[in-house]
Amino acid sequence: MTFRIPYIEVVVTPKCNLRCIGCANLMNHYENPRHSDWDTVKRSAAALLAVCGGINTVKLIGGEPFLYPELYKAVNYFCQNKKVKNVILITNGTILPKGDTVDCLKNDKVIVHISKYDIIKSEKLTGF
Repeated sequence: MTFRIPYIEVVVTPKCNLRCIGCANLMNHYENPRHSDWDTVKRSAAALLAVCGGINTVKLIGGEPFLYPELYKAVNYFCQNKKVKNVILITNGTILPKGDTVDCLKNDKVIVHISKYDIIKSEKLTGF
């Protein structure tokens, strides 16, 4: 018997261009944030996908995922896998993707969710 996973969250980077007070992912507490190693993420995802019937939703999160230089690889990898139904990117909406990243967002499996931030909660925007 195989099982389907409702969703997983993959932190592709703890880096963020905002310093929101009360960040849900605590990214403002990282002193030296580093991007996730794509090969490690891919190996872990492949191992999980090998033992399950599928994943309804893969959420690629951060920090700010559009800061991750290999985001297009992650999106393409999950979109090309028949066991993955949807790929959601959760962004703060302040960075415009470019090049290969823009192209991969055109896939029908991709959903881009822009988080709603109060201007008052962002140190970057308020100068706190």
